[in-house]
Amino acid sequence: MSARGTQKAENFKALGNQAFKKGKMKIAVDEYTKAIESLRADCDLDGEACDENVKKMGSVLFSNRSAAYLGMEKDEDAKMQLAYLFGASDMSIVEVMWSGEVLKSLDSAEQDASSAILYDPDNAKAYFRKGMSKLELVLRDEDHNAIEKLKDALKAFEKSDSLKTSTAAQAKATATRALIEEKHKMGNVKPFLEKDS
Repeated sequence: MSARGTQKAENFKALGNQAFKKGKMKIAVDEYTKAIESLRADCDLDGEACDENVKKMGSVLFSNRSAAYLGMEKDEDAKMQLAYLFGASDMSIVEVMWSGEVLKSLDSAEQDASSAILYDPDNAKAYFRKGMSKLELVLRDEDHNAIEKLKDALKAFEKSDSLKTSTAAQAKATATRALIEEKHKMGNVKPFLEKDS
């Protein structure tokens, strides 16, 4: 990995962080993507050639992009860009289109959090973001795998060090446990505390 590639990645990361702080999630995603591409241009993140520091940097970038995807729903500028792009003036149509974009963002958030964990299994924020994305997807989609997704979300929360220190993380984990129990009562699924055979 060349120092130039790492420096470019750091520069794009800084731009992504600035956009994130301003609530410009679409811009943050784009900047984090450029940072990831800068790392990949010089080093195969999945290969043996990358040193551990570069993989940890890749983990941070994927985790940051996951956070930006998780916040995408609140990015009003991105929503209006979508409306402009499709020439939609009816806000009900824009809301439907935006809802689809948010679901895609949540899927991307989960994928990026998983990538972050792959590159650095000790990245606590990545576990938390994976749990958040799974939880948000379940809350928006009543599919037959909801109970398994909730269990996965809870496992991710529990692996997150922030669960020990963050009341928000503790609240999300508690809410997830309650949802699992509620889903159990509503359907024909094993109780969460029951061991799988």
